Amino acid sequence: MTKNEMLGAPNNVLNNFMFGLVMPRITPDTAWQQITNQHATFQAPDGSLLRIDLTPIARNIGRAEDRKILVSEFESGLKRALLTEGHEVLLGYCEVTNQVAKYKAQSWFQFARIMRNVASHKSGGTLRQ
Repeated sequence: MTKNEMLGAPNNVLNNFMFGLVMPRITPDTAWQQITNQHATFQAPDGSLLRIDLTPIARNIGRAEDRKILVSEFESGLKRALLTEGHEVLLGYCEVTNQVAKYKAQSWFQFARIMRNVASHKSGGTLRQ
């Protein structure tokens, strides 16, 4: 990983989070309706194609109650990703630059580590006693 890639990684994590928070709020309802009976195609590393029917998401987004749940769950996933990826990216940077001891010496390091572990391993980020 180059220095620029290492320095850009935290911005990528933040940008993904912000993009995910903004998109459901600025996408007009008509755009969701237009994906009914449409498909998204993704290419796997082996070159095979996966075709996904977008009708179910269009149907869910079209109903206000379902949209609220869908957006809430999506935002919860974004928050978990921000916690876990943010910590991992910072830790990776510190490992490459030999600054792990400096990172661990921060007063908030144990809190960040625990929150990362909770978000990764405890029922998808549900904190309990």
